[in-house]
Amino acid sequence: MEADVLGIYEVSNVRLPTTLAVSVREKHAVIALLSDHTARFISFPVFDAFGEKLACALDGSASWELFDQTTNLGGWSVMFENYNPTTKQRAKECQLEDSSWSILLLSRRAPYRLYDIVGDPDSDTGVEYEKK
Repeated sequence: MEADVLGIYEVSNVRLPTTLAVSVREKHAVIALLSDHTARFISFPVFDAFGEKLACALDGSASWELFDQTTNLGGWSVMFENYNPTTKQRAKECQLEDSSWSILLLSRRAPYRLYDIVGDPDSDTGVEYEKK
């Protein structure tokens, strides 16, 4: 299964208010999951704690691990750790060095999609990434 998850993911669906959705789409975000368990981020959007504004876009790398057990968010997930930014970020939400975060892995079989929940998990807002 892990081999099927590897690849380059780009934004395919944005469930956010219009102004915020436009900002996300303009960034052309990419997440690349590589076979050596590193991930590369290009213009990966990070939001404030309430999901009301775009705090920054991450460029850098991290390690990743697949969790194929159901999580408290309701599904499988990809955990990112040891983020190493290409450039230092000013916004507190974007200073992710030595931290970990996860995003959901949608579907139980290929083709997989990634889903980053934005704001309140019950609000059904977020950014979906599809493997290219």
